[in-house]
Amino acid sequence: MGDNGQPEDNRSRSIDARHSRVVQFGPHSRQYINYGPVVRSAYLAEVHRIAPADLLDRDAELARLAAFCTGDGRDAYQRWEAAPRSGMTALLSWFVLHPPPGVRIVSYFVIAGRTEQDTRDAFVDVVLEQLVELTDGSMPGHLTRATQEAHLLGRYTDAAQACERRNERLVLVVDGLDARRNASGVATLLPDRLVGGMRVVLGTDLGWRAPAGLPPRHPLRGRTRPHLLPPFVSPAERARRKAEAARRKAEAARRAEEQARQEAEAARRADEQARRETEAARKKAEERARREAAREQAAAEERRNLQRQIDEWQATETQRVSLAARAAAVRRALTFVVGWTALFVLLTWLARGWSDPGVAGILSAQLVAGGLAAAIVLVPAAFRLGGAYAPAPASPAAWIDRSRYGLLLQLIAFPVFVVVGGAVAADYLDFRHTHQLERSRGLAGALPSFDEVVAVFFLLLIAGGCVWAGWCLAARSARPWYERQRERERAYRAAVGGRSARPRR
Repeated sequence: MGDNGQPEDNRSRSIDARHSRVVQFGPHSRQYINYGPVVRSAYLAEVHRIAPADLLDRDAELARLAAFCTGDGRDAYQRWEAAPRSGMTALLSWFVLHPPPGVRIVSYFVIAGRTEQDTRDAFVDVVLEQLVELTDGSMPGHLTRATQEAHLLGRYTDAAQACERRNERLVLVVDGLDARRNASGVATLLPDRLVGGMRVVLGTDLGWRAPAGLPPRHPLRGRTRPHLLPPFVSPAERARRKAEAARRKAEAARRAEEQARQEAEAARRADEQARRETEAARKKAEERARREAAREQAAAEERRNLQRQIDEWQATETQRVSLAARAAAVRRALTFVVGWTALFVLLTWLARGWSDPGVAGILSAQLVAGGLAAAIVLVPAAFRLGGAYAPAPASPAAWIDRSRYGLLLQLIAFPVFVVVGGAVAADYLDFRHTHQLERSRGLAGALPSFDEVVAVFFLLLIAGGCVWAGWCLAARSARPWYERQRERERAYRAAVGGRSARPRR
């Protein structure tokens, strides 16, 4: 056996037994046992395929990863979150290929589209092979699904201790964890007991949560705040974005200029509108002032007219109730009654005086009784009205009713009155001339005859009719003046009341 662990026989120089445990060869079937390392992982070749040729603009993230892997902090896990296509795999693969001094990295990457690496068994195969290589040992024999997790967890500790003896630190880098990887059980295979300063770096998607199947004291159960990886932007994309930003800035400047111009135009229009509104307001104020002045002038004129009416009314009232005005009113009333009574007496004498002067005398007496009744009504009314009284109506036609039947009745009334009155008066005169009345008085207990009763009744009836006619005609003559006087008084009271109720300015 030579120094290099190979047999010295020349026939054995062409045999490579570096990865063999037992080798048997030679003419005498000699066995040579080789206890050298037999496991060598080739996973770095896979990492080389997914790593970028150059990593740009990730110096801060690489420095943070290096500080975590070489530092002495208490946190054993560091988790990075990133959105899809943000460059998480490029960062971690570059870090795996270029670790800091004194750091040994065991890595596992889940590549999109490769489902064979997205299982629990794939994780055990890839990671366990790298851990065994670090311990210079061999793969465990009889490795099954039931025992592979225990061997993996044990190799975590062995590899970390082996690195610690060589003054190195073991770092496990796992990229591509998401909800689907949680369901496959990959996250539950991460170590929960870390010795020898071992560190774990995880690359997850946004909002990743630790699975519920982790042990109670697993470090991932702690609420550690993940690091957010900003999206990677290539130089061409950065230049394009810079040009786009410059274009947007120029567009924004142009829009700002256009907006400023529009605002200036709007301000000019607003000023013009404000000037127009001010001018309209000034004109409106002037028009309002003119209307107010016109109203004031009209109110003043109305007050002057009202005051003039009040003064005229007061002067008229003073003149109306004076003693001279009342005496003149009484004189006019008496003249009115005497004139119309004399006119009717004259008409009676013209109708009956030439044939029966006695009858004319009786009718004249009855007409005089009606005139006295009219005087009794008109004289007090004339005294109360004073200067407001004047005889009315001015002509006999005012006494005639304008309706057809009223006119007919009034035209027939006077002839009937004269004829009936004259006949009754003639019978009375005949009765008186025959001295039947004196003879009847001598007859004790004798009753008057029917002719006598009828004659007296008609005489009294005609006398009462004259009195009633005089009374009614006098009342009808005074009523319009009373009503006119009441209207004047109501107008005066309304004017005085409105003036007193009007607010003073």
